Amino acid sequence: MKNVLHLRALLFVLVPLTSMIWSSEVVSFTRHGGKETSARPPQQPPSVPTKQAASSSLDDLKVCVVKITASRSDGTQRVGTGFMVGRYAEYITTAAHVVEGATDIKVEFYSRRNQLLRARVVGMQGGDRRGLAALQVEGTLPPRRSLRLDVSSAVGGESVATIGFPRVSGVLWAVITGSVVGRVGATINFSGAVDEGNSGGPLIRDGQAIGVVVEAAQPYAYAVPSQIAQYVLEGWGVVF
Repeated sequence: MKNVLHLRALLFVLVPLTSMIWSSEVVSFTRHGGKETSARPPQQPPSVPTKQAASSSLDDLKVCVVKITASRSDGTQRVGTGFMVGRYAEYITTAAHVVEGATDIKVEFYSRRNQLLRARVVGMQGGDRRGLAALQVEGTLPPRRSLRLDVSSAVGGESVATIGFPRVSGVLWAVITGSVVGRVGATINFSGAVDEGNSGGPLIRDGQAIGVVVEAAQPYAYAVPSQIAQYVLEGWGVVF
């Protein structure tokens, strides 16, 4: 009888102690990568922000493209194209001859049609028919997106497109398709029914700009490759 009482007393002490040890082991196992065995839901890892992917839809890229109207002191106007660049989409790049000599520059955004905003030149390769320029809008910017520059090389035969404002058709944010013919010196030679209204616009491949249109000649037009454009724009303070 005494032995039974001693055994019961021993079990009374050991059972809570075993439970405490088992609980401690479960916590230790969980902290070191084991599976959670309790009813508490596991903590979710914090979300990691990702960079905005380049769009494959040309319609989606129209928000990156602007219409530029450059007025001169002699009363003439030149209409061209530009597109948003930079980490925060605060700069516009275009062809230098679109804005060179202008006394007043207005831009129109896809997200704010028929609303003209004043812009100023912050960098320009003046006197160069195939040079570039950078603009900044004065005042509050409307909704827009930066078009990513693809600095990889372009080879002949690739399908490309432009978005811009051709004078012949008069269509706004017109999409024109073509193909890369090859390289001519430091420029990309491409086909497509573009004209002077497309000057300064993006040459697009797979949703990214591989160049800036600087001469809308026929039968082939010319674009400055993005690797050159990015180098020039960074010299004017554009941060990518």
